[in-house]
Amino acid sequence: MATSEGTLASVKLYTDSQVLSGWESVTVTRSITELSSTFTLSATEQHPTDPLRRTIRADTPVSVALGDDVVVDGWVYSLSTAYQPAAHSLSVTGADFSLDLQQCSADRSPGHWEGQRLDQIARDLLAPFPKTRLLAGEATGQPIEKFTLRTGESVAKALTRGARLAGLVLTGDGLGGVRFTTPGIAVAPTALLRDAQGAGRIRSAIIDETTENRFSSYKVVGQTDSSEGAAAL
Repeated sequence: MATSEGTLASVKLYTDSQVLSGWESVTVTRSITELSSTFTLSATEQHPTDPLRRTIRADTPVSVALGDDVVVDGWVYSLSTAYQPAAHSLSVTGADFSLDLQQCSADRSPGHWEGQRLDQIARDLLAPFPKTRLLAGEATGQPIEKFTLRTGESVAKALTRGARLAGLVLTGDGLGGVRFTTPGIAVAPTALLRDAQGAGRIRSAIIDETTENRFSSYKVVGQTDSSEGAAAL
């Protein structure tokens, strides 16, 4: 989601010691297909010695709030600065704490489980990351007969692979929490209208349509050691 100009005043970035506001543009992205929520905030400083630049560093823990709602709780991982004769601009980009699960390899010895439920496997893999936690979600089904980590596999990829075995989706809450769930099918009760259609809720939008990576047929390959299983496949 992206904030409109009318709501920029309500956007605040909280650090350990300060509350920063006055951002000129803000983008917060959350998706059921991405574990981590991300944010980008931009501002223009009055001069290069403005304290804003000195209070934010890469790896700074922050919280992004829209009004009274904290929508992202995580880290700053990128800073971009630009100098011009009359201005100094700063762009801050980060993600919630679950980004660590995407960037760090799963490191557990032994790296395999037998007869364990998916939620227990998840708790074991999340243990080295105190800023993350497993949230209540869909039942994770029967114990997995055998689950083994792959060399160099990230925690997020391992959990995503386990979720697929249970017919679930791995997603996050933007605050470092992760859960196993199923995509919803409910439709929003309110309509999204453009201003030209009356009391619209959409100030501006860009719609991209593409057929890239879409195919007319898909083949699923499996293996089994029995003729009955082969027939079922």
